[in-house]
Amino acid sequence: MKLLTILFFGVSLAMAQAPTPVTTVMPTCATGCLAAAATSIGCATTDIACQCVSSSALQAQAAPCVVASCGVFSVQSVLSAGSAICSSYATA
Repeated sequence: MKLLTILFFGVSLAMAQAPTPVTTVMPTCATGCLAAAATSIGCATTDIACQCVSSSALQAQAAPCVVASCGVFSVQSVLSAGSAICSSYATA
């Protein structure tokens, strides 16, 4: 679980250039997991800024679902996509 948290955090940090549409970078297997996790931490599914600010909580909530939905070998792709998205919103 610590590895997943580190991976999700790494993705969250790597997402900061121009806003990137979530659908173009996020693996589709993870979108439902992330939407449910966002809601559970009090962020709207469309509020990327809230999700990025609360990335640790989002990652903790989403990790088990992402592993179940995408497989352990896809976690890095999900993390990378998350980082790219948050990075783009951080600099927008």
